[in-house]
Amino acid sequence: METVISYCTNDFRFIELNVKQCLQFSERVIIPMCDHMYDGTPENYDLFVKTKELENIGNVVVIPFEWSSKHDSRYWHNMARWVGHQEARSEYVLHIDADEVFDAELMNGFLSTEEYKSYDVCSFECYWYFRDPTYRARQTEMAGSMFKKSAWTKELAFNPNERWGYRYYPSTLTYKEHCTYNGQVICNHFSWVRSKEEMLTKVKTWGHNNDRDWTRAVHEEFNRPFNGRDFVHGYTYDIVENKFNV
Repeated sequence: METVISYCTNDFRFIELNVKQCLQFSERVIIPMCDHMYDGTPENYDLFVKTKELENIGNVVVIPFEWSSKHDSRYWHNMARWVGHQEARSEYVLHIDADEVFDAELMNGFLSTEEYKSYDVCSFECYWYFRDPTYRARQTEMAGSMFKKSAWTKELAFNPNERWGYRYYPSTLTYKEHCTYNGQVICNHFSWVRSKEEMLTKVKTWGHNNDRDWTRAVHEEFNRPFNGRDFVHGYTYDIVENKFNV
């Protein structure tokens, strides 16, 4: 299998860790990268160059692609995944975001069961973190989807439901959700583990930037210490070890 990591330089703090974890269970890692963030902000060229250097590790390819104002922000999430998927050559392709870090040991265990071969799509249970990698939500979510390459069409890639479009089209796809290994959560989603500046960049530039007044929420959040609930879902939290040194 191969892994496609959707990426922008606001996720630079996660990308090397993510690549090194993925290379422990993937034949190759593919990083599609737009020349702009999804709201049209030009990318950080210096960080792009540093990201490109990850190819020196081996079995890593960074694929630049061009942004256009003809499409809205959410379109570019799908385009990144489609660009990466076209490059993949393996029968199975894992699609993750740069801030979705898979535990390589657990993922290898999951793959060894070969359970995934019974499905067109497997999506993974994940831990969800906020502000700091030691603040982990008691509630889990799903992140990361592994597709049989032949099952993922362009129409599916550009489904409005993004990676979860398999639930709706085509209806013949077989899938399993909330995958774990022996009950252990494989994926760690660090999407909101950021400084105030990084979080403001995230909510301005990501594909969901128009969903609500994210900027106001970020400013209010950083006007005080973390109070044990996030402004995204309202989850409650445990304090855990920073296992991946994020």
